[in-house]
Amino acid sequence: MHKSIPINHLQSPPSPTPDITKVLTSFIDELKSLVNPLISLLTQVISSILNKKNENNSYTNQSLSIILFNANGLKNHVNEVQTVLYDKRIDIALITETHFTKHSYISIPGYSLLKSNHPDSTAHGGVALIIKSNLKFHSLTNFCHNYIQACAIKISLNNIPFVIAAVYCPPRHYLTNNDLNNYFGTISNNFIVGGDYNAKHQS
Repeated sequence: MHKSIPINHLQSPPSPTPDITKVLTSFIDELKSLVNPLISLLTQVISSILNKKNENNSYTNQSLSIILFNANGLKNHVNEVQTVLYDKRIDIALITETHFTKHSYISIPGYSLLKSNHPDSTAHGGVALIIKSNLKFHSLTNFCHNYIQACAIKISLNNIPFVIAAVYCPPRHYLTNNDLNNYFGTISNNFIVGGDYNAKHQS
């Protein structure tokens, strides 16, 4: 005797509904694998273009932050100077009365140091420039005399070349017009010269 079996008992079970979250996750992962290399390549191209532009036009269309500080012995104030440079994002510091000798040196990370000492090589007078490392410049010959010590660089800002200098004039020397002409004749017409001239009012 044969027993009939309902047809619906012979059908395969329905396929499970796909997990939409897993499908989307898989799709996004595949998309990332295609897009991320393109983003990386584009970033490298843009960075290369910007670096090339900065090489050709250092500090074009930008400004500079400059400070002047009479140190009366720079080695004793390195931490103070470094704090100000970092906090105020200073580009160039003009320092007078460094009291450096040929053996003196300081180091501030992210900055370069140029100095012009007193010509007698003892620890008094003298000037220095502390310059942010990413600023392109050309150092000029130091002006080093008993009556004036000066340190200068030439840079370009907004495609205009000019000189930035720190100057110190010891008080025991009486500066004449000829002395000043001798110094200012060594720099260009476009300049920023900051320092301690020890210029006392005569009245």
